[in-house]
Amino acid sequence: MRCEVSTFRTLLRLLAAGSIVVVTLATLPATTQAKAAPRQLKIQTIPVVASATFEVDGQSYVTGEDGTATVPAVDFEIADATLKFVDVNDRDGSQALFQRFTDIRSADPGGIVYALFTIAFPVTFSYVDLQGETVDAERVSRLGIKSSTGVAYELSGDELTQPLMLPAMRVVPRPSGLEIKDIYYTVQEAMIDGTNTVNRSQQKFFPTDTRSLAVTTRWYRVRLSASDALFGFDAGDALLLRWPDGHQTSHPISDGQVDLPLLPRGEYEMRIDGLGLAIWRPVSVSRDQTVELELFSAADIGVIVLAGLMFVAIAIYYGQRRVRRQRERDTGTAALPDESQGTEIVESAPARVAEPATP
Repeated sequence: MRCEVSTFRTLLRLLAAGSIVVVTLATLPATTQAKAAPRQLKIQTIPVVASATFEVDGQSYVTGEDGTATVPAVDFEIADATLKFVDVNDRDGSQALFQRFTDIRSADPGGIVYALFTIAFPVTFSYVDLQGETVDAERVSRLGIKSSTGVAYELSGDELTQPLMLPAMRVVPRPSGLEIKDIYYTVQEAMIDGTNTVNRSQQKFFPTDTRSLAVTTRWYRVRLSASDALFGFDAGDALLLRWPDGHQTSHPISDGQVDLPLLPRGEYEMRIDGLGLAIWRPVSVSRDQTVELELFSAADIGVIVLAGLMFVAIAIYYGQRRVRRQRERDTGTAALPDESQGTEIVESAPARVAEPATP
């Protein structure tokens, strides 16, 4: 009996071991086959970028006009380790800036991995005034613009007239999927002669549809009227103008007036140059206007000096007269008895004349 039990246990053990071997042998080919089985990988560029070159496991693949490239058969684990962006043949002047791939290991059932790009376009800047007349770019010292993504650009020198590559489209992840958004820009400053001639963020543009932007700068007409401060007649030979950047210019005055050339919006100082006394006057140029300036001419100064001398002479005259009166008053008071000592003034009776005796 004991021998039969031992034999039964041995058979059970052999049966269990055989089952494990069978299961292992059954699953091993399937696993090997799963690992070895290649899948098609499709690379989709967003936004669509044609002629972009990618490399997978040492092999190059180029996107077509639809922005896709297909890898016929690849192990996704190998592709995840070896997939990389190589280059792009930019056309139509645009520039594709590679950002990143989506996770290849979580590629959708179609085997698609997305290559995300930012597309940039060249934008050229020119400058005009409020009437649309061209402004010489050499007068612009700095141009500042800012993107909707918060990136600021400052252009100066030759950059002011050369095309600038500006990112125009970018990919934004959303809960619903990937979304392509246009990037816009606003003009922050256009510095001319030391003053900002634009209103910040007022001028807005999209590089996707604007390849040449005429920046509108603000210039105004100013007429000067120069006159004598006291008598009002025309005065002065020229107007001295101090610009926001500190340099000075002179403009001749004719018949008491001068029309200045168009001035960029800003804070200026002006004064009349002529025979007399003039002071700098601050003037804010933010609209077309007429500015009235006055000059204290030599005649004005003579009149003021003469009036001053006359005032002094009159003051001296009346001062001396007052002193004399005070002295006379003081002298008359000293000749009188001092009442404080109790001295009384007794009026004496008139002398009585003796009359002759009557016989």
